[in-house]
Amino acid sequence: MFLFSSIAGLLIKRNLGGLGMFLMLALMGWLFGQFFVWILPVSSGFNQLMNFIGILLFAGLTVWDTQRLKVMSQQLEGKQGMGGMVVIGALALYLDFINCSCCFCAHPEDNQRIIELQQLKDADGGVL
Repeated sequence: MFLFSSIAGLLIKRNLGGLGMFLMLALMGWLFGQFFVWILPVSSGFNQLMNFIGILLFAGLTVWDTQRLKVMSQQLEGKQGMGGMVVIGALALYLDFINCSCCFCAHPEDNQRIIELQQLKDADGGVL
């Protein structure tokens, strides 16, 4: 999925600057939702939904970062400081890859743990 997202970022000619800002805002909301799921285990379905949204979010961020890195390399070609910017862009792509992989590899045992905690909470009268 990461490979296809990067290829899409290389091939898309349209400016994705606005989409990138939307994705950054969506990332903040997703992080809040993940924190909510971590603190208050609602249901396994909500956890799976958050993982699916995370996969789509980080795939979109990969497209945006790839296009941003492509445009940056065209603008800075042969100029001083290009190497540092390439390293920063590569780090952004690496973080997209790691986070997308983490969302892909969410263990089904986590969902079972959420169900067990919910059952334990219900058995104790709502108090853990």
